Amino acid sequence: MFCAVIVDDDRWILEDIKASFPLDEFRFKSIYECTDIDEAYKKIHEYSPELVITDIRIGNSSGLDLMQRCRNDRIRTQFIILSGYGEFEYARQAIALGAFYYMLKPIDENEAYGVIKDLFKLLTQASDGFIQLNNQDKFQCLLDYIEENYAENITLSDLSARWFFNRTYICDLFQKRLGVTLTQYVNDIRIKNAAWLLTNTNKDITHIAYKVGFSDARYFSRIFKKKYGMTCLEYRKMYSK
Repeated sequence: MFCAVIVDDDRWILEDIKASFPLDEFRFKSIYECTDIDEAYKKIHEYSPELVITDIRIGNSSGLDLMQRCRNDRIRTQFIILSGYGEFEYARQAIALGAFYYMLKPIDENEAYGVIKDLFKLLTQASDGFIQLNNQDKFQCLLDYIEENYAENITLSDLSARWFFNRTYICDLFQKRLGVTLTQYVNDIRIKNAAWLLTNTNKDITHIAYKVGFSDARYFSRIFKKKYGMTCLEYRKMYSK
């Protein structure tokens, strides 16, 4: 089952979008309606939808701004951009941001049907391709990604959107296979890399904390001491080359 977020500041247009795009026919069972960009942004983070359909003009903001914010957060949700404007610049921006489709209004129902059908094929292929992997392969993909990106802001929503995984399923994987939460696992990798930086560089503790992905140096210091039984300075003094 898939999830979609629809965005327009006009309630009547929201109804028109729902009527024009046959989401129910293609396994979109959760559909959330938003009338402003900030609300939509929160919904996207909360529900990790496979699809966002948004108008170009949303109050004083833009559907392209919403898409840019999501791309900045590494959210891979597919976007369908609706516009009443024929200027090429809007289409160029949408394509540059990786929009799945750019559609001029008024919405043509036959065109909308074809777009959703194509998107459904894409989502199904991505999902089925991942299901063909065994559980160990799936989990290893997650671990490899975290190993390479531990310094970034890794969240359940990010992993869910990236791998088409349910967030609860991801939590269960970590608990069952490693006996820890996602946060504990990521922090452990960060602390181990921080330990290496403490003993192989002269960078100060705050710099190292930020370097490995902690936004709070005091929190980092507490976690470090809990793992190694000594402060960062004590560890550096004892193990520095």
